[in-house]
Amino acid sequence: MKPQALDPHFELCWSLDFNIDPACSVLCQVVHDQVNVLDEISLRNSNTAAVCEEFARCSEKYLAMRMRYGPLDVRVYGDATGDSRKSAASRTDWQIVSDFFKRNAHLYRVHMDVPSSNPP
Repeated sequence: MKPQALDPHFELCWSLDFNIDPACSVLCQVVHDQVNVLDEISLRNSNTAAVCEEFARCSEKYLAMRMRYGPLDVRVYGDATGDSRKSAASRTDWQIVSDFFKRNAHLYRVHMDVPSSNPP
């Protein structure tokens, strides 16, 4: 294994897991059928809004490399579980992620790749 750098010709992929402790996600690229892991996010005792802010911080270096091409293309992956609301929440995890990207549409061009239900 060796450190990987962003290839500005391919989209950034962000795969999320909505656990609370730790909240984990990975930033990677699929380049010629090979998955290159660029970074990971792991936050203890966290929430989805904090994970989005950490994504923004982690992706700053990729934005800097990519800005001459326009917004950074980001394909977001995750499971349908993030679309369920908990009794204490007014929005789902996926709504929080979508709102983050709407607020930052000048930086990111997002493609959500989230199924409507999980496989059996």
